Amino acid sequence: ESVHVAVAAASIVAKVERDRLFAEIAERYREEFGEVRGGGYVNAATADFLRRYHRRYGCLPPETRRSWEWSVLLELEPPRLPLFRLVLRED
Repeated sequence: ESVHVAVAAASIVAKVERDRLFAEIAERYREEFGEVRGGGYVNAATADFLRRYHRRYGCLPPETRRSWEWSVLLELEPPRLPLFRLVLRED
C-alpha cells in the first residue's frame, strides 16, 4: 500500500464497502439482538452476538464467515464426522 497508490486506493474502497455491508447486517439484527458490535471481526463482541444468535436459533447466522479458524465457531458448530468413508479399489 505504501508503494503503489492503486493498491492503497483499492484497500480503502474495500474497507469502506466492508463497513457498509456490516452496517446492513447489523441493522438487520438490531431489533432482535440490540446493537451488534465488533465490526464482524474476530473479537469478544462478535463472539457474544454469535453465541446469542446460536442460543436462539440453534445455528450460526447465514452471514457468518466460516472460513476463519476461530474457536467460537468450533464451539458452536463442531465439525461433523462423515457417516461413511468411500474407499475406491483398483482391481
